[in-house]
Amino acid sequence: QVSQVANVCGGPCQVTQNAAKAKVQGVELESAVKLGRNTKLTANVNYLDAHYESYAPVGVNWSGFLLDRSPKYSGDFGLTHTFNLDGHALDVSINERVSGKYNIRDATVPVEFYQPSYNKTDLVATYKPDSDAWFVQAYLRNIENKLTLTTASTGFGGTANFQEPQAAGIRVGFKMK
Repeated sequence: QVSQVANVCGGPCQVTQNAAKAKVQGVELESAVKLGRNTKLTANVNYLDAHYESYAPVGVNWSGFLLDRSPKYSGDFGLTHTFNLDGHALDVSINERVSGKYNIRDATVPVEFYQPSYNKTDLVATYKPDSDAWFVQAYLRNIENKLTLTTASTGFGGTANFQEPQAAGIRVGFKMK
Protein backbone atom coordinates (compact mmCIF):
# COMPACT_ATOMS: atom_id res chain seq x y z
CA GLN A 1 0.00 0.00 0.00
CA VAL A 2 1.04 3.58 -0.69
CA SER A 3 -0.18 6.53 1.38
CA GLN A 4 0.07 10.19 0.45
CA VAL A 5 -1.71 13.51 0.75
CA ALA A 6 -3.87 14.29 -2.32
CA ASN A 7 -6.56 16.80 -3.25
CA VAL A 8 -9.45 14.36 -3.71
CA CYS A 9 -11.96 15.44 -1.06
CA GLY A 10 -12.20 19.17 -1.68
CA GLY A 11 -8.89 19.74 0.11
CA PRO A 12 -5.82 17.84 1.22
CA CYS A 13 -6.68 14.30 2.43
CA GLN A 14 -4.59 11.26 3.36
CA VAL A 15 -5.15 8.64 0.62
CA THR A 16 -4.04 5.00 0.85
CA GLN A 17 -4.13 2.80 -2.25
CA ASN A 18 -2.78 -0.56 -3.35
CA ALA A 19 0.52 -0.47 -5.18
CA ALA A 20 -0.57 -3.36 -7.44
CA LYS A 21 2.67 -5.37 -7.37
CA ALA A 22 6.06 -4.78 -5.76
CA LYS A 23 9.16 -6.88 -5.20
CA VAL A 24 10.99 -6.54 -1.89
CA GLN A 25 14.12 -8.46 -0.97
CA GLY A 26 17.00 -7.75 1.35
CA VAL A 27 19.17 -8.76 4.25
CA GLU A 28 19.18 -7.57 7.85
CA LEU A 29 21.96 -8.39 10.30
CA GLU A 30 21.75 -7.65 14.02
CA SER A 31 24.32 -8.17 16.72
CA ALA A 32 24.98 -7.28 20.34
CA VAL A 33 28.40 -7.89 21.85
CA LYS A 34 29.54 -7.35 25.42
CA LEU A 35 32.92 -5.64 25.47
CA GLY A 36 33.74 -6.34 29.08
CA ARG A 37 31.47 -6.40 32.09
CA ASN A 38 29.99 -2.89 31.69
CA THR A 39 30.15 -2.14 27.96
CA LYS A 40 27.86 -3.29 25.16
CA LEU A 41 28.16 -2.71 21.41
CA THR A 42 25.12 -3.10 19.14
CA ALA A 43 24.94 -3.05 15.37
CA ASN A 44 22.06 -3.45 12.91
CA VAL A 45 22.80 -3.32 9.18
CA ASN A 46 20.20 -3.53 6.40
CA TYR A 47 20.38 -3.92 2.64
CA LEU A 48 17.12 -3.49 0.71
CA ASP A 49 16.13 -3.92 -2.93
CA ALA A 50 12.49 -2.83 -3.17
CA HIS A 51 10.80 -1.65 -6.35
CA TYR A 52 7.38 -1.45 -7.95
CA GLU A 53 6.78 -4.17 -10.53
CA SER A 54 3.39 -2.78 -11.49
CA TYR A 55 2.08 0.57 -10.23
CA ALA A 56 0.34 3.12 -12.45
CA PRO A 57 -2.10 5.32 -10.50
CA VAL A 58 -4.01 7.94 -12.52
CA GLY A 59 -1.97 7.28 -15.66
CA VAL A 60 1.50 7.78 -14.14
CA ASN A 61 3.58 4.61 -14.51
CA TRP A 62 5.97 4.05 -11.58
CA SER A 63 6.76 0.42 -12.54
CA GLY A 64 10.47 -0.34 -12.07
CA PHE A 65 11.03 2.57 -9.67
CA LEU A 66 12.22 2.04 -6.09
CA LEU A 67 9.54 1.98 -3.40
CA ASP A 68 9.09 5.22 -1.49
CA ARG A 69 11.26 5.69 1.62
CA SER A 70 13.27 2.55 0.77
CA PRO A 71 16.99 3.26 1.01
CA LYS A 72 19.33 0.60 -0.36
CA TYR A 73 21.19 0.57 2.96
CA SER A 74 20.57 1.66 6.52
CA GLY A 75 22.08 0.87 9.87
CA ASP A 76 22.19 1.60 13.56
CA PHE A 77 25.30 1.38 15.73
CA GLY A 78 25.41 1.90 19.47
CA LEU A 79 27.81 1.79 22.38
CA THR A 80 26.63 1.77 26.02
CA HIS A 81 28.84 1.86 29.09
CA THR A 82 27.53 1.47 32.65
CA PHE A 83 29.39 3.27 35.42
CA ASN A 84 28.80 1.77 38.88
CA LEU A 85 28.44 4.61 41.40
CA ASP A 86 28.33 3.19 44.93
CA GLY A 87 24.98 1.45 44.71
CA HIS A 88 23.70 3.37 41.70
CA ALA A 89 24.28 3.13 37.96
CA LEU A 90 24.93 5.66 35.22
CA ASP A 91 24.39 4.32 31.69
CA VAL A 92 25.97 6.48 28.98
CA SER A 93 25.10 5.67 25.38
CA ILE A 94 25.99 6.95 21.95
CA ASN A 95 23.96 5.79 18.98
CA GLU A 96 24.52 6.45 15.27
CA ARG A 97 21.83 5.95 12.61
CA VAL A 98 22.76 5.97 8.92
CA SER A 99 20.51 5.84 5.89
CA GLY A 100 21.10 5.77 2.17
CA LYS A 101 19.26 8.15 -0.12
CA TYR A 102 15.62 7.59 -0.95
CA ASN A 103 12.79 9.13 -2.96
CA ILE A 104 9.22 10.03 -2.10
CA ARG A 105 6.76 10.31 -4.97
CA ASP A 106 3.55 12.16 -5.51
CA ALA A 107 1.79 9.16 -7.07
CA THR A 108 -0.77 11.14 -9.08
CA VAL A 109 1.72 13.34 -10.97
CA PRO A 110 5.22 12.52 -12.22
CA VAL A 111 7.04 14.26 -9.33
CA GLU A 112 9.74 12.81 -7.08
CA PHE A 113 11.15 14.31 -3.90
CA TYR A 114 14.72 13.33 -2.99
CA GLN A 115 16.16 12.71 0.49
CA PRO A 116 19.98 12.49 0.41
CA SER A 117 21.77 9.91 2.55
CA TYR A 118 22.31 11.00 6.14
CA ASN A 119 23.56 10.07 9.58
CA LYS A 120 22.16 11.10 12.96
CA THR A 121 23.82 10.76 16.36
CA ASP A 122 22.10 10.55 19.75
CA LEU A 123 23.59 10.77 23.25
CA VAL A 124 21.76 9.47 26.32
CA ALA A 125 22.75 9.36 30.00
CA THR A 126 20.51 7.48 32.45
CA TYR A 127 20.94 7.54 36.23
CA LYS A 128 19.17 4.87 38.28
CA PRO A 129 19.48 3.52 41.80
CA ASP A 130 20.10 -0.16 42.43
CA SER A 131 16.45 -0.49 43.51
CA ASP A 132 15.56 0.29 39.87
CA ALA A 133 12.36 1.98 41.15
CA TRP A 134 13.02 5.25 39.28
CA PHE A 135 15.41 6.86 36.82
CA VAL A 136 16.49 10.25 35.48
CA GLN A 137 17.57 10.49 31.87
CA ALA A 138 19.14 13.30 29.87
CA TYR A 139 19.25 13.07 26.09
CA LEU A 140 20.40 14.91 23.01
CA ARG A 141 18.93 13.54 19.78
CA ASN A 142 20.05 14.33 16.25
CA ILE A 143 23.20 16.14 17.34
CA GLU A 144 23.93 17.11 13.74
CA ASN A 145 20.45 18.74 13.48
CA LYS A 146 19.87 17.02 10.12
CA LEU A 147 16.57 17.73 8.41
CA THR A 148 15.12 14.54 6.86
CA LEU A 149 12.04 14.32 4.66
CA THR A 150 9.36 11.77 5.61
CA THR A 151 6.40 12.67 3.36
CA ALA A 152 5.78 15.13 0.51
CA SER A 153 3.04 15.96 -1.96
CA THR A 154 2.28 18.52 -4.65
CA GLY A 155 -1.46 18.36 -3.90
CA PHE A 156 -3.57 21.33 -2.82
CA GLY A 157 -0.98 23.82 -1.56
CA GLY A 158 1.70 21.12 -1.38
CA THR A 159 2.89 19.53 1.83
CA ALA A 160 6.14 18.25 3.28
CA ASN A 161 6.79 16.59 6.63
CA PHE A 162 10.15 16.14 8.31
CA GLN A 163 11.53 14.12 11.21
CA GLU A 164 12.09 16.12 14.36
CA PRO A 165 15.14 18.40 14.41
CA GLN A 166 17.71 18.33 17.18
CA ALA A 167 16.04 17.72 20.53
CA ALA A 168 17.36 17.81 24.09
CA GLY A 169 15.53 16.96 27.25
CA ILE A 170 15.26 15.29 30.60
CA ARG A 171 12.95 12.41 31.47
CA VAL A 172 12.04 11.10 34.90
CA GLY A 173 10.39 7.73 35.29
CA PHE A 174 8.97 5.58 38.07
CA LYS A 175 8.13 1.89 38.15
CA MET A 176 4.79 1.07 39.71
CA LYS A 177 4.76 -2.16 41.71
